Amino acid sequence: MTTELLTEQVRAMDYLRRKGTDAPVADLRRQLRSAFRDVEALLASVAPDERLLAPAAGKWSPQEILDHLVVSHGPAIEHFRQLLTGISPEAVAIPAGLQSAAPRSLSWDLLASNLAAIHGSFEKLVAAASESLPLEAKAIVEMVVKVPATEGAEPRPVHWYERLDWKQFVQVLRVHTLEHRAQLDRTLSVIRAG
Repeated sequence: MTTELLTEQVRAMDYLRRKGTDAPVADLRRQLRSAFRDVEALLASVAPDERLLAPAAGKWSPQEILDHLVVSHGPAIEHFRQLLTGISPEAVAIPAGLQSAAPRSLSWDLLASNLAAIHGSFEKLVAAASESLPLEAKAIVEMVVKVPATEGAEPRPVHWYERLDWKQFVQVLRVHTLEHRAQLDRTLSVIRAG
C-alpha cells in the first residue's frame, strides 16, 4: 500500500535533491562547516547556570540539546563513512528524539568536546569526498517535518523514513544541526528573559 506524501514531505525531499544530490561538493563542505561552527559558538555562549534550565515543562534544556546532537551525530559518522564507500548501512541514522539515558547528569565540557570531535570527523570525510563518488548507496534516515495543525494549535511533527544518498545525508546533517541551533537560541531567549 502506497501512502501519498504530504506537501511538506514533498518539499523536504525536493530540497534534499536540489541542495544535496544536485549540489556541488564544495557547497556542501562550506555549508556543513558553517552550521557546525554556528551551533558550537552558540553552545559556547551558554553560561554554567543556564545549562540545565528548560524553557518550559517537557522542553529540552541546553544540556539536553547538546546531548541529542552528540548521541545522534556520533553514530552517523559510520553511516556516512559506509555511504562514501558505496555501502548502504542497515540501521537508521540520526533517529529523532534520541538522548542518553541521563543527559542532565553528563559533563557539559565532555559533551561539547565530543561534539567538536564528531564535527571534525564529518568535515574530514566530506573534505575527502569528490564529485565522482557514486550516489547509489543509501542510508535510512528518520525524517521529520512540521505540518500545519488546526487553527490556534502548534504545527504537528510528521515522521517517516527515507533512503538518502551521501550528498543528501550531508544536507540532512546540516539542517538537523541548524534546527537544533534554532531550538537552542529559542531556549536561551526564554531562559535569559525569565
